[in-house]
Amino acid sequence: MFSTLKKQILLFMGLLILSSPIAAMEDIPLPKQSAFTGKGLAIGIGVGVFNPSGDDCNCIGMWQAHVDYFYLPYLSGGADIRFYGGDVDRHSMIIYQRYQLHLRYHKKIMENLAFYGAPLIGFETTDLHEIKKNITTGEPIDTELEEDVCTESFALNGFSMGFDLGVGLKVNKDFGLVTGALYEFNFSDFHYMALTAGVTFNIRNHWKRLEEGMLSSWLSLEIQWQRYLGTGDGLWSETILLGLFFGV
Repeated sequence: MFSTLKKQILLFMGLLILSSPIAAMEDIPLPKQSAFTGKGLAIGIGVGVFNPSGDDCNCIGMWQAHVDYFYLPYLSGGADIRFYGGDVDRHSMIIYQRYQLHLRYHKKIMENLAFYGAPLIGFETTDLHEIKKNITTGEPIDTELEEDVCTESFALNGFSMGFDLGVGLKVNKDFGLVTGALYEFNFSDFHYMALTAGVTFNIRNHWKRLEEGMLSSWLSLEIQWQRYLGTGDGLWSETILLGLFFGV
């Protein structure tokens, strides 16, 4: 009798669990090809164009990648990588690599609004070469790279520290808005600031395979403005990025 009653109680509890509503998954887009999911692995990649400050500077190609892991629903850690490369003007060719490690504290303010704050450390390497000859005349170009305005957009060389802020708003089930601010400094007294704004589209809602296999999937278009404080020409450089994010 007791065995039968125990089985009935367990069956009743199981039916209660199965019939309980499942909490909606967290999925709010954030800047830098990322999103607040509260769990799992976050992976983002972006490709675009970087336009240094200065009227005679060339746009060059760039790409960046982002990876984050949620150790707790409100705490994640990860890394960012960014690469530039090409002829920044008629005098100089540059290869620029930027690496960052961060720890993000996340806070969900409303059902569709979240932000993060992230202390970070970074390392930058800049490989700068003088173009030896003018392509049209074949004559050597005599220039001082240190005085090249276009190369001032790559001045945060070496070890740096800073803080990153990001905010994401999920306007509806398909679209979101993101914005962010970044400040970094190194021990050569260079101070770097970047501001970001963008719009995102939830591709997971429109692709069954992503809906079955991913926690989150967003397509993003971001514009970033960056400059160095207290040095250079005081102008803002620009970056335009088309990105993809996947929460696994």
